[in-house]
Amino acid sequence: MSGAFDLSHPWLLLLGAVVLLLPILQRRSLADLQPLQRRICLLLRAVILLLLVLALAGLRWLLPGHELAVLFAVDDSASISAPARKEARDFVASSLLHAGAGDSVGIVGFAHDAALWQPPGGKMALAGPWPEPIDRKATAIGRALEFASAIFPSGKTRRLVLLSDGNDTGGHAAETAARLAAAGVQLHTVPLHNAAVPEVLVERVEIPRRLKQGEPFDLVAHVHSNVATEAKVKLYQINSSWNNATSR
Repeated sequence: MSGAFDLSHPWLLLLGAVVLLLPILQRRSLADLQPLQRRICLLLRAVILLLLVLALAGLRWLLPGHELAVLFAVDDSASISAPARKEARDFVASSLLHAGAGDSVGIVGFAHDAALWQPPGGKMALAGPWPEPIDRKATAIGRALEFASAIFPSGKTRRLVLLSDGNDTGGHAAETAARLAAAGVQLHTVPLHNAAVPEVLVERVEIPRRLKQGEPFDLVAHVHSNVATEAKVKLYQINSSWNNATSR
């Protein structure tokens, strides 16, 4: 049976250094003992002292429980289409049918921020439609993972199921997932599929950081498209009057 050790007060382990003084104290003892008896006595005293130090340090052996605490983190950002939202809801509903008698299940919804849609509990069913996030214009997966991990009930094996299209705008998902895994949280991912639609994106525009008035400069625009298409790019310059240049 696997488990993990935990210390409530690890700094008290420094008291174990007292064991090094036992041979000195043993030599000053007036007890009439044979050499073998002295060694056995020294060993027993060292073991007893170390056990006392471990007890003071709060040594515990944490065994994994057979009951699960499962939290579903459901992506409900603007990039999730209506069919993908239904896919997520159907997956959660199907998973609830297989929950054990002692399992605890909850649902967290997220976009820019995370919110508790259904608190962890025993046998449960989906309670009506899921609420709409206030701000759907971002997908902060790392923030959602941190939020979900903070509401796990204690005493059960923790499992976090992430349902998302993976378009993270927060930038901390990988680091947060690694930290939770190191803390013993089981992390599973369920990809949500959006139907492919034609899309053109201006990823970024590059210009010099410093310019003198009237100085010519180069402007570089990075434009991406998931389909072969033609595009017309318009650049507007604001001075005393509106001027525009059009390129194709």
